[in-house]
Amino acid sequence: MTALEEEKSSAEQHEYHGLQLTLTQTQTTDEEIDSRAIGGDSAAALPKNYFRSSSFLGTMLGFGLGYQATYIFFVMQSILLYPYISPAMGNPPNIVWVTLSSIVAQTAIFPVVGRLSDIFGRRYFFLCGNALSVVGNLICSRAVKSEMLIAGQTLAGLATCCQQTCTSALPELVPNKHRFIAVSFLWAWLFPLMVFIPPVGIALCSNINEGWRWIYYLPAIMAGLAFILLFFFYHPPDFRLLHRNQTKWQALARIDWVGLGIYLGSIVCFLLGISWGGQQYPWGSPRVIATICVGPVGFASFLLWGKFVPAEGRLIPFYLFKNRDYVAFAITGAVGSMIFYALNVVYGQETTNLFGASQRKSGWYSLAITAGAPAGQLLGGALTKPLGHTRLQLIATCVTFTSLIGGMAGVTRNTPAMSVAFTTISAIMIGYMEVVSQVGAPMVAKDKDIGVAYAVVAAFRTLMSALATSIYVTILQNQLTQNVPKYVVPAAVQAGLPKESVPNVLQAIASGVESNLEAVPGVDAAVLVAVGSAVKTAYEVTFKVIFLVSIVFGAISIAAACTARDLDPHMTSSISRRLQHVPVKVAPSQEE
Repeated sequence: MTALEEEKSSAEQHEYHGLQLTLTQTQTTDEEIDSRAIGGDSAAALPKNYFRSSSFLGTMLGFGLGYQATYIFFVMQSILLYPYISPAMGNPPNIVWVTLSSIVAQTAIFPVVGRLSDIFGRRYFFLCGNALSVVGNLICSRAVKSEMLIAGQTLAGLATCCQQTCTSALPELVPNKHRFIAVSFLWAWLFPLMVFIPPVGIALCSNINEGWRWIYYLPAIMAGLAFILLFFFYHPPDFRLLHRNQTKWQALARIDWVGLGIYLGSIVCFLLGISWGGQQYPWGSPRVIATICVGPVGFASFLLWGKFVPAEGRLIPFYLFKNRDYVAFAITGAVGSMIFYALNVVYGQETTNLFGASQRKSGWYSLAITAGAPAGQLLGGALTKPLGHTRLQLIATCVTFTSLIGGMAGVTRNTPAMSVAFTTISAIMIGYMEVVSQVGAPMVAKDKDIGVAYAVVAAFRTLMSALATSIYVTILQNQLTQNVPKYVVPAAVQAGLPKESVPNVLQAIASGVESNLEAVPGVDAAVLVAVGSAVKTAYEVTFKVIFLVSIVFGAISIAAACTARDLDPHMTSSISRRLQHVPVKVAPSQEE
């Protein structure tokens, strides 16, 4: 984003809450936008103490609470869904939809929210998003069957699309050069809570009757507080200021609703296919094949249709796909998220099945991820601008986490410290990379498209994360199916297990209940030791394959990072938008 070009300046008197303020008006190249909506070429164009006003500080707090509500919701549910929530529901077969419904909602709706908030203003999208989050989480908190969880999760997923767009709404209110540090604030002030989410969640589930319900109470409370703060303090430019020469009905008529329908259908089909495959249905199932094929064909149709639609009506501005830097940031961020999801999928299994950690101790192990990623995001926000050379920073982070993820292939049952160290540093680097890519992508877009520019990156990241999760789960299941019999059978027979008991032993291992294994005829202490060691060997080999596959994804992120250019020319003092109705003190010269 280049600095705003000033063509004329004239002093005008504007009244805010009864105060007469003299503001410098900047005429932009976009005649649609009222000058009062624009921040200006520097902070000097803003009212005095603007960044210390209750409006700005209240907005930042509201954004932070809403954003962190989505993070806490995701992390706690990811860790506690199957150990605690699913058993409380009776382990229903459709429990996978609790997570899937949110992923589908986010990927489909992110660009819609981004685009419409660019057009109509952001205030009511944030208010509705946080209100919807409260409703969705409360429905989940009172669930007595999986269908209620799925319904609440769907609403929470839709709300997330609004809440997380604060990573574009906040940067547009500050100078370009301070966008990174502004976004890092979203993680900074709740850092202690974010770090200890896993052990706190496990403690709630272990020590309080139906303590899993607090997984949903806490985000509901945070979203409610965010709603209150944003209701009173967040007043961004509204439609009247963003579009001086058209009405809302005219803007609605210009939107490509047909393209929107094609996009939604394509994304939903593809996500259902990759999520069903290898889990709910075999990969060769007609349902899986059909939905996976329909998705890309539909998206190609969406792009083709868009060529016949006026540029201002498109859901996604096509110039973004022609911008080399934007594409590089989008790919880097998405692939980095794929590896992050690999850690989430595998690390809990590794600590439990390889290191023999209890559920509570496994929660402490997971601090490597839940503390590492936010720490990296804080570092990225603080260091990206001072260090400069953003391209080199992006390459360095991608090379580091790719190397360490590859190094995780060498982890064994005897090297838990190595696993913790590599996972922590990888998570830090991924968090750092996410800040650079998430802030960098909208920075190279036009000011009027900053919302959709971020939203497309977020949707792509969610889509690729769902694909990565499906890939890793499939590899995990297939490798264990091969490796458990391969290592367990000879070890058990050599320890004295009768051959006729082998099928029962394998069935007991699959159940995950140790008492079932002890009840198999012919199983004694020696057999238990041999089987336990062989199972760990099977997991070691399985995890090795998963982490080696992750190197391929990491290589893609490195290649994408190499094509990006430095953001240094974009780090100006220019401010895209300003808050309205900011209460400021009148200077003595103005009173005269």
